[in-house]
Amino acid sequence: MSKLLDGLNPSQREAVMHETGPLLIIAGPGSGKTRTVVHSIAYAIENFGVAPGGIVAFTFTNKAISELKDRLSKIVSPDIAKDVWISTFHSFCGHVINTDVEKPEPFNFRYLSR
Repeated sequence: MSKLLDGLNPSQREAVMHETGPLLIIAGPGSGKTRTVVHSIAYAIENFGVAPGGIVAFTFTNKAISELKDRLSKIVSPDIAKDVWISTFHSFCGHVINTDVEKPEPFNFRYLSR
């Protein structure tokens, strides 16, 4: 059994071992959401052969992004962790609009959020 499962409760373990399709984790404060998300990402890389660059994790705040990246860097190498895309919903959508939508001239999503 993977060391990534050590210390997880049954619900966290089930989420970490989730293999196919999107995974939504909803839980209250202090319930181990960040730990579960980080271990889920590491487990997918280690056990399912998922490329780090093929993983997108969403959260709500920049502080949470920093926490996720910091924790992930501690359980996988920092080089691997930097390839995982951890973002807020707003930042991700802004990136998509600014890079993937055909547009006649430069468009900056930030102007829409004012």
